[in-house]
Amino acid sequence: MSRFEESIIRDELTRCEGKLKIVQDNLGVARKTLYEKMRKYNLDKSQFKDS
Repeated sequence: MSRFEESIIRDELTRCEGKLKIVQDNLGVARKTLYEKMRKYNLDKSQFKDS
């Protein structure tokens, strides 16, 4: 289940180029929850920003 959750969050961060407000809205989670999950899976929004 954890791998699935991480994959969903990672995919959405990639699709939204690290824009957390959009990710949060698309996934239907609170901002605090998104930050907790990102911390849990060692994800940083800067990894997903389009360079």
